[in-house]
Amino acid sequence: MKLAKLSLVAALAAGSFGVANATSLEDAIKNVDLSGKVFYRYENGGSDDNSSTANGLKPNGSSNMLKGVLNFRTAIEDNFFGVMSLRYQIRAVSGNGDGGYSSQMGNTLAGRGLGNNNAAWANGGVGQNGVGGAVGNNGFAVSQMFVGYTAGNTTVQVGKQTLGAYWTDDLDGIGLKLINQDIIGLTLVGVAIDNLQDDDGDFALRGNPSGTNNGGVANRLVDENLYGVAALGSYDPVAFQLWFAALSNVAQLWTVEASVAPADVVNITAQVAGSMVSDRLNAANGNALDDALFVGADVGFNFGGLKLDVGAVMFNTDKEKSSLVSVEDQGKFISPGETLLGYTAIDGENLYGFVTAMYNIGAFGVGADFLMGENKTRVAGATTDDKVDGMEVVGRVKYDISKKLGAAAFYSHTQEKPDVGEKVTTNIFRLQAEYKF
Repeated sequence: MKLAKLSLVAALAAGSFGVANATSLEDAIKNVDLSGKVFYRYENGGSDDNSSTANGLKPNGSSNMLKGVLNFRTAIEDNFFGVMSLRYQIRAVSGNGDGGYSSQMGNTLAGRGLGNNNAAWANGGVGQNGVGGAVGNNGFAVSQMFVGYTAGNTTVQVGKQTLGAYWTDDLDGIGLKLINQDIIGLTLVGVAIDNLQDDDGDFALRGNPSGTNNGGVANRLVDENLYGVAALGSYDPVAFQLWFAALSNVAQLWTVEASVAPADVVNITAQVAGSMVSDRLNAANGNALDDALFVGADVGFNFGGLKLDVGAVMFNTDKEKSSLVSVEDQGKFISPGETLLGYTAIDGENLYGFVTAMYNIGAFGVGADFLMGENKTRVAGATTDDKVDGMEVVGRVKYDISKKLGAAAFYSHTQEKPDVGEKVTTNIFRLQAEYKF
């Protein structure tokens, strides 16, 4: 399952270097640290949805993506350091119907981003795992370029850098980040970002969609300011994360996560998060938005090569309205499966339980996810709910060819059945390979 964990340093700082004295340009070049990856992904799939067709064609498609990242890190002089990351990305999409599918972008029939006939979240870009919709920015880009200074246990970074926030995946922003580790086991973080950089098309809330399904969310994320603070602690066997951020004209976001490992074979994680949608964003969408709450729990077991997780997630807003708890992709939230759950586009009340398993035998791994639950919404003025029962089954395989090279694949089958109307079935296949250096 995609239960992401932030380390106290690695997810918040691109790295730091310090030297006692100023260095010449020749010496600085010699001290450059180079790392990166080359990544290839193929996806094929679509939805059997009779309500979302164009010219008699069902929304299905495939995509090929090649992505390369180069990271340069070097000491400049004294305690100054510099980081630059270059990215090349090319993504080709083919399909029919009205745009293919965009997974991880909603959790109801109207909210799944199945094309212009379900326009509320349809124009949302690629999404974390999606095919169809906006492709994002192909070609070369500078994903990071910043200068940092380290004094004692405090590091200040200024420039374009990866946020590493709880509500984002690999989102970049231009601004300032401060990291302090004066207290043993505790990392304090502050960020002030002038604007967010939609370099790879990962934003799910974009495009200024039209008024179906409670209005959707306008294009308010790119070029907005973000100010946030965080405290991350690790005191064996307990770890915790506290986050708060204000994203101008969008929402205020908060998160509390706590995890405990009472034994070597057991790990328990709980997450509580929420959003307070801005009045300006709500007004721009016909007062169709509301605040949201997320609660998740995961109990993990490790038995030799077997990793088993059991848990549940609840993410709710007003039944007649829409909201969000994650800004980009699924963020760092508990997120089993591949297509059923979507935290950037919440409609109504949602409750899902899940079981995931992965068994590793040497370099090989095989696993599965199973999750099921329901979504409840209500048309404005109605007295009864519209309920959709959802279920997803995912099969996974992986092969670690070496420490640097690996390949993985999954097949996802999702069913969503409303009380009234036809069942929607989505099938997705993905194959990917990655080389890190």
